[in-house]
Amino acid sequence: MIMTRFVVVLFVVVAVTTGCSTDEDVNQSPPANRLGNQSVVTGVVEFRSGDWMPGPGGPTGTSEPVERTLRFYEPTGFDQVTPHDELGGGFFSAVETDVVGTAVSDASGRFVLALSPGTYSLFIEEAGTLYSPRSDSRIFWPVVVEESRPTELEVIIDYAAAY
Repeated sequence: MIMTRFVVVLFVVVAVTTGCSTDEDVNQSPPANRLGNQSVVTGVVEFRSGDWMPGPGGPTGTSEPVERTLRFYEPTGFDQVTPHDELGGGFFSAVETDVVGTAVSDASGRFVLALSPGTYSLFIEEAGTLYSPRSDSRIFWPVVVEESRPTELEVIIDYAAAY
């Protein structure tokens, strides 16, 4: 009888203690919009071509999701890139700033990347070179990543489109 009580008590103690955990043991996943000290950057990449001019019947161009490699650089100014000799506007053969993150979009154009809060320049690998048609007055394709907030991007590759 004493042995039975001992076994039951031991079983209860083992069951209770293995089900308990300390704060260090608990897997505390970061919120969906943060990964450690980084925030989530997500979006879709589309390739536009054809006539996007407004008019009777509306634009007739096409837009399709594409797989591409996206490179996020330190903020990159006009004097920190080498324009591509043959392809012209928006295409570059070299960028002098450092890459801080890379994402690859899937067949549906979707991508996800974790970056620390800050401002970055976006360049897309395209036609064996780098493409970045947009800029503000200082840097190429600025992407601002805020702490604790997801950043949603619509990346449009449109060198084959007419507006």
